[in-house]
Amino acid sequence: MRKDKMRMKKILAFLLTFLLCFGGGIYDTVPAKAQGEGSSVIVSVEKFTLGKGWITEPEVVPLLGEETVSSLLTRYMEQKGYPLIVNTNTSYGWYLSGITRGDAGGDLQIPDLIKEMADKDNKNLTDTLTNKYAPDLNEFSYASADAGTETSGWMYSVNNDFPGTSMESYTLKNKDVLRIQFTLYGTGLDVSGESPGGNVYDRADKSELFTRLAYINQAMDSWLSTEQDQNAYDHAVETAQKLNATQKEVDQACSALPDQAVVWPESILLSDSSLTLYENDPVTALDAKVYPKNTSFPGISWDSSDVEVASVTQKGRITPHKAGTAMITAMTQNGIRESCAVTVIQRPYTSIRLNKTALSMEAGDTYRLEASGTPENATEPLQITWGSSDSSIAEVSGDGVVTAVSQGTVAVTAQQNGTDIQAACQVTVGDAKELALQAQALIEALPKAGTLTIEDVDEVWTAQDSWESLSDTSKSYLDNSKVLEQKLSRCLSVIQTLTKKYENVNRVASLIEKLPSLSALSMTDRKAVEDAADAYDALKTEEKILVDAAYKKRLEKARSRMEEMVTEVKETKELLASIPNPVTLQDTAAVIAPFEKYESLDEIQKEQLSQGLVQRLMDALDTLPFLITEAVNAIDISASVRPESLQIQTFLQAVAAYDELKDSLAVSEEITGQMEQIKTWIGTGIHAKSGVSADSYWYIQTHAREPENLTEVEKALKKKYTNAKAPSEAWEISYTDIRDQSCYKQERNIALTFSCKDLAKMENPQVFYYSGNGLKKLKPQMDLGLGTALVKTNKSGLFVIADVPIPITGLDMKNMCKVTKGSTLALAPKKIPDDATSKVEYVWESSDASIVSVDGKGNVTGKKAGTAVVTASVKGQAKIKAKTKVTVVTTANSLSKSIKEVIKETAAYAKSTDQSPTLGSEWYVISQARNGMDLNDTYFSVYYNHLANYLKQKNGVLSESAYTEYSKVILAVTAIGKDARNVAGYNLFKPLADFEQVKNQGLNGPIWALIALKSYPDYQIPQISGVAEQTTEKKLLDFILGRQLKDGGWALSGRKADSDMTGMALQSLSPFYNKSGYEDVTKAVNQALDCLGSMQTKTGGYITMGVETSESTAQVITALTSLGIDPKKDTRFVKNGAWTVQNLISYHIGGSGFMHVKAGSGNNGGAAAGEVDGLATGQGFYSLVAYQRLLDGKTALYDMSDLAVKPGGTGDGSGTGLEQAEMTMDIVQGGGRNASGDTSGSKSQSPSTASSRTTDGNAVKKPAAAKKNEQEKTAKKKADEKTPWSFDGSDYKPKTKVLAKEKDTKGKENVPAATNAVLRDDKRIFSKAQIPYVLCLVCGCTVVGVCIYFKKRI
Repeated sequence: MRKDKMRMKKILAFLLTFLLCFGGGIYDTVPAKAQGEGSSVIVSVEKFTLGKGWITEPEVVPLLGEETVSSLLTRYMEQKGYPLIVNTNTSYGWYLSGITRGDAGGDLQIPDLIKEMADKDNKNLTDTLTNKYAPDLNEFSYASADAGTETSGWMYSVNNDFPGTSMESYTLKNKDVLRIQFTLYGTGLDVSGESPGGNVYDRADKSELFTRLAYINQAMDSWLSTEQDQNAYDHAVETAQKLNATQKEVDQACSALPDQAVVWPESILLSDSSLTLYENDPVTALDAKVYPKNTSFPGISWDSSDVEVASVTQKGRITPHKAGTAMITAMTQNGIRESCAVTVIQRPYTSIRLNKTALSMEAGDTYRLEASGTPENATEPLQITWGSSDSSIAEVSGDGVVTAVSQGTVAVTAQQNGTDIQAACQVTVGDAKELALQAQALIEALPKAGTLTIEDVDEVWTAQDSWESLSDTSKSYLDNSKVLEQKLSRCLSVIQTLTKKYENVNRVASLIEKLPSLSALSMTDRKAVEDAADAYDALKTEEKILVDAAYKKRLEKARSRMEEMVTEVKETKELLASIPNPVTLQDTAAVIAPFEKYESLDEIQKEQLSQGLVQRLMDALDTLPFLITEAVNAIDISASVRPESLQIQTFLQAVAAYDELKDSLAVSEEITGQMEQIKTWIGTGIHAKSGVSADSYWYIQTHAREPENLTEVEKALKKKYTNAKAPSEAWEISYTDIRDQSCYKQERNIALTFSCKDLAKMENPQVFYYSGNGLKKLKPQMDLGLGTALVKTNKSGLFVIADVPIPITGLDMKNMCKVTKGSTLALAPKKIPDDATSKVEYVWESSDASIVSVDGKGNVTGKKAGTAVVTASVKGQAKIKAKTKVTVVTTANSLSKSIKEVIKETAAYAKSTDQSPTLGSEWYVISQARNGMDLNDTYFSVYYNHLANYLKQKNGVLSESAYTEYSKVILAVTAIGKDARNVAGYNLFKPLADFEQVKNQGLNGPIWALIALKSYPDYQIPQISGVAEQTTEKKLLDFILGRQLKDGGWALSGRKADSDMTGMALQSLSPFYNKSGYEDVTKAVNQALDCLGSMQTKTGGYITMGVETSESTAQVITALTSLGIDPKKDTRFVKNGAWTVQNLISYHIGGSGFMHVKAGSGNNGGAAAGEVDGLATGQGFYSLVAYQRLLDGKTALYDMSDLAVKPGGTGDGSGTGLEQAEMTMDIVQGGGRNASGDTSGSKSQSPSTASSRTTDGNAVKKPAAAKKNEQEKTAKKKADEKTPWSFDGSDYKPKTKVLAKEKDTKGKENVPAATNAVLRDDKRIFSKAQIPYVLCLVCGCTVVGVCIYFKKRI
């Protein structure tokens, strides 16, 4: 038998493989349990011969494996409430002799057919017979010799045949129609119509009719929606009960019944996969849903594997009985089952009480302690283990008898076995007088009765029990015993009242206290949370007020989180149950949602899902690769592309399924490779049309038709361009998404290529876009050889190519320029107008060739120091000319120390001071990463882990107001190869989508948001609903360009350029410099470069507030390198040989970092002169790294397109690094100040972290005055966020371990990270807000002094 099965399995496997490979796409995945109809039979239990209809009407009943008539009937009738009466001691074996309550009512109405049979046999059969065994219907219930019914009993037929075997011998098969029929007369003649002497009537086959009735009976409302349907059903019932109905009558009744598609159950979803109940818990409801929801058979039967442990009603109501485990199973009518594991446990004790909390005993005395437990309805046995903390003072026996041994105090404990629940009694052993005095002291120490609180309960009971246990001899030593007893009595009365009042409250508090922390809470704690919640909900209103607020909050959070977890599991179950079976490519969306939901669950939540539901998902994920493979193999890429074809439409569905689930689908590399080839084939076939080719997504079809009328276009051309000629070519462009045939609007600029045969013949070919808003000239890339024009656009509509000649009217060159002696600079005049198309030849001339020479191509060469004027004129049109003043300068000085050496020393110093990088270490992280440090170094992994933990701790919030925090962290994580769109699950660009918040820091916000956005090619600002103004790249650009000052630079405030802000603005604009379509940016950048050149000092550096700082120079270097400008070679940034990098290196202190200002320099509100400063070190470090990258031919500092980023992890929860940081940094974008307004760099806690910390990490509570002072500072900070300076005159607290290690800061609060002031090591001079007042005071004093002077002179 086993070999035959194995052979059959091999044959089936071969056929399945053949069908999968060659069968044209017929796949049928079978789930773990049952699919479609499953295995079921139709069961009908009848008493038609009595004229009483059915005991149970035709019904679909599941087959559980290989079931016999007897086993199925026993199970089924038990569930229906009609237990069978069976006789097994017969020659027939299992014999049905009766059905309990099978004849509970109704009058006997024997069909005339049977009466006629009896009459022919001379029997007196009437309706006066009575049931001897009522209400049961036994075989001889109506037995009567006179009536001829002494052979009555039960018979069964299967598919209209009466088997000749017992019920226990007949094995049922799927779709069998089983009829259990009571025969009254003729030993079955009445129900079969057959007898040895000939048929009484021809028995019709009613199997189909009974099947149809069974289907309708399961959901009558959905079948019998009209009066006609109801009448047809009633007639069919009448026909079914008619013993001698003809086959024609049966068939007509069957065909008249309403017909609809039968939808079989495919799965069951239980509300719980497991339950834990106490032995004496009330009835618990288990809900079940049958899927699909439109099933024709919603009926469910319930069963328990062990009714002694837990029983279940047919409505899914579970009653626990005793400890153990039972499987509660719900089953559909076609045999699909789902089970819930119900674990019944003993209700435990939550606390233990002793009858005494204190005993005063003399040596040799004994006392029996008694223990009791709560709650009163606990079912576990109270098993106490007794113990003494010092048996040399007092012993305790196994049954709680305490024996005093010697003088002293000892704790006697009672502990419930196997738990940590215990109670204790303090036993004091001494002589009579000592015990009396001790009891007196305890009573006298009690507060007055009127002032007692619940916290005094232990002290009162200790005093009471100590007093009660005194002997009369002991009490006789006290003169004031009456007074003591009176006080104790009053206290005891009050405390008993309080104890009763708080009894339930304390029990709730005990349950809540045992709950795990929110972060450790899992669904295994569901019972504990429910117990605590039920206990709290059971409290009276006045009792709930007494529960500590902290306990309430803890319970509320635990309950809320548990509800969330339960809901997540429930939603996942419903989604899993709704997965179609078998799945098709059209069902991809129905697989994606449950898959994503399933993956979001933790492991314990996943354990709550039944294997059947999970298998349903696995089956779908197993099936989709086959369907995808078939769809791919069906494509012939040698044929022409027809997007509407079934093969391509199926392929599109396959791609959608793969793209959404590729990480979970086992699709071979060969197939994925074919998919890419097919995409290319489709794209090539649908992108080009009528001389137009669009570089769209592969699934976007291009349409190009010839416009009917160009009159309006020609008018617009002539109006704007006098010399324009008629359009040579024109196309009406539109697009279609072939995936859903919808009209498509390009979401990004694409390359749109037009073919024009006359292109090379035109003087100035131009491409225009025409719409209702008029004519717009585009900026094409022309290839005259190929005759093509390429534009980048996302527009649909009318495009035209026309020749637009524009004559030259003048020339323009920059007014002045510099060239290094011995080097050459190319001059390039600009035509006026800019778009002039006349082809011209220039004539060049120098006013002094000994200083500057110029060749015929405009290349000027510096000969010697001095200035000469170079003139360019148009050949043949001498009046059209332009001049520029060329100054010859000397070359840049050599460096005293190599750049690489300085970088190496600074990198080592930075790493030594920042050994546990965390939030605030970003500039060091960026510097080290862009300097080439191994991205797998633990330095970076520690930083990322701290950051991820912080984000999880703060729910993704880095700052409520300083949004430059997000920009800075984006740069840091990108630099170490992590995707800023998924840091611990958070998209750091999401906060930057709120333009109002980004602008909240003035110019800084948009600058750094744009730098972050352009740091990696794939980054985009997400579209977020609910924000007042959505951030876009264009808005950021416009904001920055709109705040350029007249002198060409930028500043946070005022009308004079600031070198720091100008440098940062240039860094943000650098990705657009000299790029087509961004001419306004290029113009603004050139103006800013000239401005920076003019601001440079003779030492090659830059000044802030009258003092040269290293940070200002660092920002300029970073800006120039981002633009691809070498400050050593650009004469604008060389002053008598002094240049920026040389100046910056002069601030470096060997073997460490950078100074803010040099020794002896004035104070501009920054760090101490001549000392290493963390701010200056960070900026000096990354600016030199930026310059070295320029020299090495690498991408700019913030251009991280050279990296491959990927999502990082979620952190390990070990901490943020802020708790034990060894160093803090306050590196910001600006020289000597917090110009960006961000809070970066400080690892001290921000105001949002609620508590300040001492230097040893211990939390300290802030005094009220300190809290108020912080609130005032925070309010002032928000008011000053858009100002460049906010020094408040307080002392500088060193922010690096090196500078701060000798200072004793214990007990002092850390400087809040969000403070807007940048602190330095020396005293500050004045805040910007104070400067005007100081100046007014000085001016006033001066005026008074002058007046006094002249008055004396007069």
